[in-house]
Amino acid sequence: KFAKAYIKRGIAYGNKGQFDKAIFDYTKVIEISPDFADAYDNRGAAHLDKGQFDHAITDYNKVIEMNPNNVDAYNNRGIAYYKKRQFNEAISDYNKAIELDPLYVEAYFNRGNAYRNLQQYEAALADFRRAIELNPDDAQVYFNLGALFVNTGQLPKSLPYLEKAVLLGHSQAVDVIAQVQEALGMEA
Repeated sequence: KFAKAYIKRGIAYGNKGQFDKAIFDYTKVIEISPDFADAYDNRGAAHLDKGQFDHAITDYNKVIEMNPNNVDAYNNRGIAYYKKRQFNEAISDYNKAIELDPLYVEAYFNRGNAYRNLQQYEAALADFRRAIELNPDDAQVYFNLGALFVNTGQLPKSLPYLEKAVLLGHSQAVDVIAQVQEALGMEA
């Protein structure tokens, strides 16, 4: 009974950005019910939001230990590794998430970003394209794909993706389009 109250309050604190209070409540839930995987998962998310990546990884490890098929735990642990710039570890977790759920868009997007940081551009390109296939309305994926072409010096190829990102509401893409058009000698 108390565990449910703490978990609900922890979620409310997390939604308000009060991560220390959320972590406190999730820790209380774990003290009461040490086998409650959602408490570790939620605490991991709060640690991730606070930039406490090692703590997040520890919590996601526990979630995975309790449920080795938890797709979100692999993806979220991958995010923590990514934030620590441990891209190969992140890719390993995104691979596992995709293995468990081949339609998990976020894992393709995240893995694409990790590949991009490792300058494995073909792999990043494939993941961003797969993410678009699975969710053609995600402005951020179009933006990242356009940015990938900018980063690799393929400016003309970037424009259709950046323009699509703008159409889907990505405001930063407007500035990048202007820079690409200027570099290409085009008028805005």
